[in-house]
Amino acid sequence: MATSTAPPTPPTDLPTTIPPTTTHTHTVIFFHGRGGTASSHSPFTAFPSFRWVFSQAPTQRCSSLPATWPQCFNVHDTSDSGAREVTVLNGRWGRVLLAGISIGAATSVHAVLNLPDIPSQAGGRLDALLLFCGRCPFDGRPLGEMRAVLGLETTGWGDLSAVLNGTPVLLEHCADDRTVPVANGRCMRDTLRAFGGKVERCEYPEGGHWFCSPQGMDDFVAFVCGNVLGVDLPEVAVDADAMDMS
Repeated sequence: MATSTAPPTPPTDLPTTIPPTTTHTHTVIFFHGRGGTASSHSPFTAFPSFRWVFSQAPTQRCSSLPATWPQCFNVHDTSDSGAREVTVLNGRWGRVLLAGISIGAATSVHAVLNLPDIPSQAGGRLDALLLFCGRCPFDGRPLGEMRAVLGLETTGWGDLSAVLNGTPVLLEHCADDRTVPVANGRCMRDTLRAFGGKVERCEYPEGGHWFCSPQGMDDFVAFVCGNVLGVDLPEVAVDADAMDMS
C-alpha cells in the first residue's frame, strides 16, 4: 500500500464498536496500523457472536516522517480497554481476543507480554493473539529487559509470560511486504516462542503489507474456529478487500 505524508482526517468516533448480532460470547480488540483510524474498519462476518472493538490510537508526530498521524506504537498498556471489555464479559479474560496489523501488531504483542498473570477463574489467559504483518520491537532481549525499556516494573516477573504461554497465537505475513520485512515477522515468531508462546505462523508469497486474500482470511477463520471455538469452519465468505486496517 502506498504511504502518504498527508495527515488523515481526524476520526470522530473513538473507538469504533460493532456489537454482535447474536448472543455475545467473545470480544475482539483490534489495533490499527500507523495512519489508520478506528472508524475505517469493517468486522469479519464469520463470527456473529463476537463484539468488535477497533481501538483508536492517539494522533502524534511521526519520528520518521514530517507528519502527524494516528499511531499506537507507544501504547503498550491496554489494561483500561481490556478491563472494560472483560467487565462486559463478566470478568472472563479467556473470552477476549487481541489483534493488530502492522504497528498495531507490535502494540498487541507488548500488551500481552506486559499483562500480569490472569487468575485461573478468569480464564488464566486470553482467547487468542492475532497478528498480521507485524514485528516485535526490542526483540533479541530477555523479557525483563524488554519491559525495562518501556519503563515497566519487572521485579519477580521472570523471562516467561504466563499469559502468552496459555494464549494461542496466529502470525500472518506476506513475503513481499516492503513496509515490515518478512524477516522481522520471523524474528517475532522466534521471540514469542522463546517467551513460552505456542505460535502458528502462516507466510504467503504475495499480498504486500496487508492481509493475504483469500488464503490469509481463510487461515484466520480456521484458526479462530479451531483454537477459540473448537468448531468446524463456517460457510461464510470473508472479504479482505473490504477491510481498511492499514
